[in-house]
Amino acid sequence: MSAGMLTKVMKFTIRYIEGCGDFYDMQHVFWDLQKQTRSVLNKSIQIAFDWDYRNRESYRETGEYLDVFAVTGYKRLDGHIYDCLKKEFPDFTGGNLNASIQTAWKKYKSSKKGVLPGKMSLPSYRSNQPLILHKSNVRLSKDADGVPVVEITVLSNKYKKEHGLASNPVFEVLLNDGTQRAIFDRVLSGEYKLGQCMVQYEKRKWFL
Repeated sequence: MSAGMLTKVMKFTIRYIEGCGDFYDMQHVFWDLQKQTRSVLNKSIQIAFDWDYRNRESYRETGEYLDVFAVTGYKRLDGHIYDCLKKEFPDFTGGNLNASIQTAWKKYKSSKKGVLPGKMSLPSYRSNQPLILHKSNVRLSKDADGVPVVEITVLSNKYKKEHGLASNPVFEVLLNDGTQRAIFDRVLSGEYKLGQCMVQYEKRKWFL
């Protein structure tokens, strides 16, 4: 993100319309993805920690650090983490899986100065994690009647084909005040750029 760029965070209530079976089907799918998201986050951190541990051991024993590209075939460790997890979590789109990995990797990097010498515990994620969505997988618009809606890509094409889903989930976006309406409209107009998003279930409601 460019220096000086203003970032606004907005939380919208969303109401399911269609695209993932009935309401209860959608809830089941999204809750399952939330559980998988927690696993992706924790496994990403574990892979990163294991690499750093091996790296420190290599330096202690040989005086040289490991070459990440020579060992993994990737120039950066996050590429290796993605390769480790993509087959284990085939329900995710590639963009959303990568966005989840990046979230965990960023958290690990910010804490590893305390983790590696044993001054703090390895970061971990609890249950009920939000779904982390790459910005390209969130499409805001208005329907023919002017109702604000969001189409969310959360499932891989392989999953949709296997389960007979022809489209993506679509939700009505409930704009509760003037600020929310203004921000929604500015995203549609291109004045505001949409960044990474999250979807979470709280207090018997879904939020974007």
